[in-house]
Amino acid sequence: MSPLFILVTGWVVVGAAGKVQSETYNGYRNGAVAEDIVVQSPAVSPTHCGSLCQQQDGCEAFTFDERVCRGYRSVWPFSTTGQSASKAQLLVKEIPGPCTNYTVLDDVRRDVNNGNQLLCDRGLSPGWYRFFLNGADAVMPTYCVPKYRCGTFAPYWLDLQGGELPAVGHETAARACGHWTDECCAPTHQIAVTVRNCGAFYLYKLKPPARCSDSFCAERMNN
Repeated sequence: MSPLFILVTGWVVVGAAGKVQSETYNGYRNGAVAEDIVVQSPAVSPTHCGSLCQQQDGCEAFTFDERVCRGYRSVWPFSTTGQSASKAQLLVKEIPGPCTNYTVLDDVRRDVNNGNQLLCDRGLSPGWYRFFLNGADAVMPTYCVPKYRCGTFAPYWLDLQGGELPAVGHETAARACGHWTDECCAPTHQIAVTVRNCGAFYLYKLKPPARCSDSFCAERMNN
């Protein structure tokens, strides 16, 4: 690790707990920057970069530039007049939310191409969920899924009601629609859903359906 003299007007320290310390300086400060990189990975947002940093032991600071995340072991100075400081503060605001506190649903029976296998989600607890299919990131389909798919009788798909999926770090209200009888969104099979964009994946705030066999559908994220 080599000491560097860096001219700064201020700096931001992002710790593993998501806390921020800000101080202002005039002149030079002798700051040591870590030469070893704890994590270097593609990232889609500062929020995603912060998540990657938090997942690595010893990662205390990060930089996010051109969709590349670099996490370092020691404090990294950020200029408060630069873009990285505002991105760091944005990260700290967003990270403590549901993007780091959710339940995983990984069951290949949920696949939109799978037939009925008596899968029932009536026992799910209300909360935030992230979908996987055999370990791969998945999302709820946003189109009407035929009956007797997704391992169930009445498959639930995501109805955005004319809206769009949220931008990174944002949420949007939608509904899960169960395809039953001749209706893609049967009145007796509708559930309020909140969708959150966590950058690298989507989360869904779900409530259990009232019946068996009813379940939520999933498809691979790159479909």
